[in-house]
Amino acid sequence: MTKTIKKIAATVIATAMVVGNMNVVKASTKEVFYSNDLGLALTNEEFVSATQYMDPEELELFNQEEYDYFIRHVDETPVISDVKYVKTSVQDDGEKEQIINEEYISEGDMLNELNLRNKTMDSYYGKSQISTYGLEDREDSVKTTMKKIDMRMYNVGASSKKVSLTCTWLSLPKTRSYDVIAFRTTAKTAILDSNDTENILGFQYYDGKQIKYTYTSDNLKKSYHGIGLSMNIVDSVSRSLSMSFSVTFGSKADPYTVYGSYQHSVDDISLAKSKKYTISAAGMGKVIKFKSSVASSYDNTPGLVVTGSLYDGL
Repeated sequence: MTKTIKKIAATVIATAMVVGNMNVVKASTKEVFYSNDLGLALTNEEFVSATQYMDPEELELFNQEEYDYFIRHVDETPVISDVKYVKTSVQDDGEKEQIINEEYISEGDMLNELNLRNKTMDSYYGKSQISTYGLEDREDSVKTTMKKIDMRMYNVGASSKKVSLTCTWLSLPKTRSYDVIAFRTTAKTAILDSNDTENILGFQYYDGKQIKYTYTSDNLKKSYHGIGLSMNIVDSVSRSLSMSFSVTFGSKADPYTVYGSYQHSVDDISLAKSKKYTISAAGMGKVIKFKSSVASSYDNTPGLVVTGSLYDGL
């Protein structure tokens, strides 16, 4: 979902200067093209510049101070990213989905398959060289879903990194239950900056709407080496779906590595069950180690990793 852009005429008043016995106030007008709930305000020119480095949705994760630091140092410390396209084949026995195959695919293969799915049966009769014959019959028993998982690391402070992971569903999942996004840090001195809502944010975007999760949410689970968020996919979603989680980390360790994992539930489970995990390198995606009674409910999607220096750009 693309965030609605708010165009606001804002007047910024500078601090008064004393000249002799006169108070001189300098005023300038800033045309605000984009703003978010964290206080970030960008002109149209600044917004266009920002979207060279991130999707518009990512701007929702930044306050003004973080964004200003990021943009000052982006030439020395570019955005670190890891992107995967995952295709999952699921057997539906009428009671529960069962994963029968999961694999990484290329962006090209993803686009080819989506194009194939979008072809009508008329294409078999001369409108296209691509045949969709038998595709629907096969999907009666075996469903395939595809998702893009994108993990990014932004330099937002002298010793802090903002890490985000977004799962965009390219074909909507049948099961709508509690999916889990989590991060694991490798540094023993890792600190989770979790004292205010700006440093831990989650979003579920569906059909042009959004659900926001903050640091006070019961859906969070924190540990010394990481943090996770459970998000219940909205049952009524019909057009578009993506899930995003962002955490600002601070540490004296350099370089700094963060592992990320998105796990989709193929079973209808409760929030309490979705939180039955520990943050561990032995877990799914090298991050989420579910209790044995819960593990079979998740699809064991491979994980992602980003590494950056905390001191670049200084």
